[in-house]
Amino acid sequence: GVEWVKPPSSGQKPRRVAFASGVLLRTSSDEYRENAIYFYGGRDGRATLYNLFMIRLDRGRPTWLRPKVSGTAPPARARHTANAFRYNHPSLVLLDDMECEDPNAMILFGGSANADDAYLLNDIYVFVPEHNKWIAIPEPKGTPPAPRFAHSATVVRNKLYVFGGCTDKGPQNDLHALDLEHFTWRTIQCSGTLPSRRMDHSAIALFDRFILIHGGGGADGTVYNTMHLFDTERCEWTQPQVDGTHLFSPAKRGHSMHMLGETIFLFGGRSTLSLAQRGQTFTALLQCKRGEAPLDAPAAEGLEA
Repeated sequence: GVEWVKPPSSGQKPRRVAFASGVLLRTSSDEYRENAIYFYGGRDGRATLYNLFMIRLDRGRPTWLRPKVSGTAPPARARHTANAFRYNHPSLVLLDDMECEDPNAMILFGGSANADDAYLLNDIYVFVPEHNKWIAIPEPKGTPPAPRFAHSATVVRNKLYVFGGCTDKGPQNDLHALDLEHFTWRTIQCSGTLPSRRMDHSAIALFDRFILIHGGGGADGTVYNTMHLFDTERCEWTQPQVDGTHLFSPAKRGHSMHMLGETIFLFGGRSTLSLAQRGQTFTALLQCKRGEAPLDAPAAEGLEA
């Protein structure tokens, strides 16, 4: 079964916020390396924030810290995306020739800078935990996506794939890829059955090749329960077969989706009427095998948590 545990924590805790990002990163110290979750931005009901907090996970009791950072920090934002990635040459020039034993970093993209979502962003910032340094990417090559919020961003191999979200023209279903070695944008021309325009959906990478998205909301208020699979090698969208739909997650937006082994966990979010029931979780067991064609491979079975 699935069991929730709330471990005690100490340190400088952030205040409650919504629409922040959280990324698990490996950090280095003088003594050893550790895992920590970094949280950035969000809204607290009064303002859009630019705070960076971390919680250490490997030193007994989890400990909250607000790291002292250098470099060019991002402006305040919410409903953005943040992803972990491993940078490679020649992107190392962005680090001013700093030597890093562990090329582990966080990349921020887009979001909304104010509470009414009137000022949207499409900028890129990189945070390097080993040096606690922010780096602005002022002029990436190629044509960037339009400024947006409530999109998804997924790292597959050395690319960051940005799908959908809301621009000044409403929800979208376009797909863009950022090369994380050269920081070059490319608009992806897709075949297959494209997902409808949506925002507040969730997305995860599968087997270093596929991107799976679930749910989200449309311009007319529709909340989706569909799953769509994108093959990054074929540039093709398919809609995987899902068995056990009577047990599977209801339509939702603003939820989280994570994969552990071959099990996908969905949690929280909002349905067409209200927030999802507190504590309600759903899992789906993927039968997709590494390297197989998406038309034949993906299938999911809904399981009660």
